Amino acid sequence: MKYVALILTFALAGSVYAGTTPISQSHHVSGSAGFIEIDSYNLSGALPISGSATGLGYYEDPVTASSSAGNYEVSASVVGSIFSGSALAESTYVFMADSPVLELWIHGATGMYSWDGNIIAYSLKDLTLDQVLFSYSSPTGFEHETVSVNQTYHVATEVGHEYELFLSAVASEGDVSPGESYLQARIIPAPGALLLGGFGLGLLGVLRRRSGW
Repeated sequence: MKYVALILTFALAGSVYAGTTPISQSHHVSGSAGFIEIDSYNLSGALPISGSATGLGYYEDPVTASSSAGNYEVSASVVGSIFSGSALAESTYVFMADSPVLELWIHGATGMYSWDGNIIAYSLKDLTLDQVLFSYSSPTGFEHETVSVNQTYHVATEVGHEYELFLSAVASEGDVSPGESYLQARIIPAPGALLLGGFGLGLLGVLRRRSGW
């Protein structure tokens, strides 16, 4: 009985670390800056990546576009002359679920409407079933001066299924305000897994005290 309880306890304690097994990740950043003199960048990679460009803008003043992607964050910004730049950042993460329920926290914001768009977007897809579990793209238009996101998703997952998390941020310097967009995401085990893990560790301590392990 002691050994059965010990096995059960370690199994419960191990659920503290349940969550996901990373499979792959890919990142892409691109952008251009300038109206009279134009500079651009277009980069992709499996590690966190960033790029920037500086050009001469619509009114012959400097404009800079920059973006970065990696570590579950994407950001894009354009500052300087109007009508003179755009930036994009995208990340795709593929992982296998190790827990029947996951929590995904997603936080971000995007600037005011501009000619080429300030947009944040994200989605989670079950690749095994080819099914989109949730997705979001911020609205655009003059009535939307700024948009912010602060969402926590409780997702029922199938252990062993592969999932894809996509994050995107687009920014441009338009006729209203400088463009800036960013997103952050965090994947954590569901509270139930943490609770079971804590219960398991507590049970292990009680058994040790009673039996002198």
